[in-house]
Amino acid sequence: MPPLHRVREIHRFLARLSAERTSFRRASDLSKIAEEMFSSALANTWTQFLSRLLDTWKTESGDAEIPVQDALEFLYEACSEHRRELTYGQGVTLCTVHSAKGTEFDHVLVIGPWRLGSDKSAQEEERRTLYVGLTRARKTLAVFDRADIRPSLLEELGAPGVACYPFSAPPAPHADIALDYKIFSLEDINLGYPAFFDQNHNIHAALSSLDAGNNLTMKPTQGNGLGLFHNSPVCVARLSRKAETEWRERLSAIHEIRLLAIVRRNADQDPDSVRRDQYKVQEWEIPIVEVVHT
Repeated sequence: MPPLHRVREIHRFLARLSAERTSFRRASDLSKIAEEMFSSALANTWTQFLSRLLDTWKTESGDAEIPVQDALEFLYEACSEHRRELTYGQGVTLCTVHSAKGTEFDHVLVIGPWRLGSDKSAQEEERRTLYVGLTRARKTLAVFDRADIRPSLLEELGAPGVACYPFSAPPAPHADIALDYKIFSLEDINLGYPAFFDQNHNIHAALSSLDAGNNLTMKPTQGNGLGLFHNSPVCVARLSRKAETEWRERLSAIHEIRLLAIVRRNADQDPDSVRRDQYKVQEWEIPIVEVVHT
């Protein structure tokens, strides 16, 4: 993901606060501003993320009247931290037990098998790993094991506080399809493409109408490139040459393209002065998508 302060909703809110950085505001005042700005998109992933940040700021500041500049610094730092730790959404975090060390989650599902080998040192290492996994949970903990792999470390957890439930998967109604997921990075998108159209062009209106969660399609464009489209013939993004080479022969393998975010970009971010002189707008939007494919 690109820097979270560049995401459309976060970017708009930070710009609003920057205009009054010398004033004093309570965190509850900032929450009201956000609600007014995004009243039509309260279910949006990013407005919800912003709401959680402001709730945290309210706790840290005690909802006292504090310079808006302090709130801005907190929001920028929080965006960086959440991006680094991949904690900006409300989905499931999938990681190894080792990489989760030092973190906590409200609900934890620990997935086995937890094989108990014959080597004593390996057994101790496995026990330590299991302990780390079990102690990541704040509220609920579920541990999954395979009954066909024995002996297992979990056989030692026969304590009164442990409830065991066997599970048998129902027969699949059809053959399983192995899916993969790829989030397009900024290297996969032609970052300057929308900037070559003036502000009145349909591409900017089409980008403005997009919201996180929308489905897009990928298909060839004029000039033999590949583009992303949403409910109209307007191409809202062009793939980079690198991504075109990767996906041109794989269009039939794509099951779904989901819009994750819209990020703001400006001409000053482009190091190429020749391109900057050719741009017809100084600021534009870029879709960040996830491709579901076989």
